Amino acid sequence: PVAACMLSNVVTNTAVAVLVMPIAESIAAEEGIDVRVLGALVILASNFALATPFACATNIMVMAPLGPSRQRHSFGDYVRFGAPLQILLVVTALVGVQLFYGPLDVPAGVV
Repeated sequence: PVAACMLSNVVTNTAVAVLVMPIAESIAAEEGIDVRVLGALVILASNFALATPFACATNIMVMAPLGPSRQRHSFGDYVRFGAPLQILLVVTALVGVQLFYGPLDVPAGVV
């Protein structure tokens, strides 16, 4: 999920899901993990694009001049506020998927 989250900052979320999902499926098959768990994490993480203004269209719209003062958000503003929020969302997704699907049943000797 971390790779999908980071990649979604520079590529669209749909492209990230298409690129990362086959990798997640092969990891799930090799490790004996339910593919729905990793699939849910990939889908969630690919939509956590908050650390760059060009990650999604709404971020670009917010970067446009705001209000009567015409102040603009800088690239650093997105990194400063978006990166910690992205980390929080990834941790929340990991915990939420564990609560929803139950603990990962990783075979002995894998970890």
